[in-house]
Amino acid sequence: MKLIKYFIFLLLASGAITGCSVHNANEETVAIKAFNNQFVTVPGDTSGIKLVANKPDVGEWETFTIGHLEGNTIIIKANTNCYVSADYVAGGFLYADKRNASEWEKFTLVKNP
Repeated sequence: MKLIKYFIFLLLASGAITGCSVHNANEETVAIKAFNNQFVTVPGDTSGIKLVANKPDVGEWETFTIGHLEGNTIIIKANTNCYVSADYVAGGFLYADKRNASEWEKFTLVKNP
């Protein structure tokens, strides 16, 4: 598993993903470590709640699959088989509750300096 540390995921709100079939060759399993030195997790007790960075270690709920599209554009799938989405209406929080990837599930991977 690859660890992504101190990276920023920015929403790329142009174009939609149609069919959203990401082949295994373009996928990688990662854990995401936030600025607070904690791992991002999808709480396992319920679906559709926002992602939080509050776990000191990587476990099942802290594992994500990154699907690489064109350039630095990616989609993120949680271990729940749902895609991560940025919900603009709900304050820009990230949720892992979408069964299909479209505009709001596309991100740009940007490395911090």
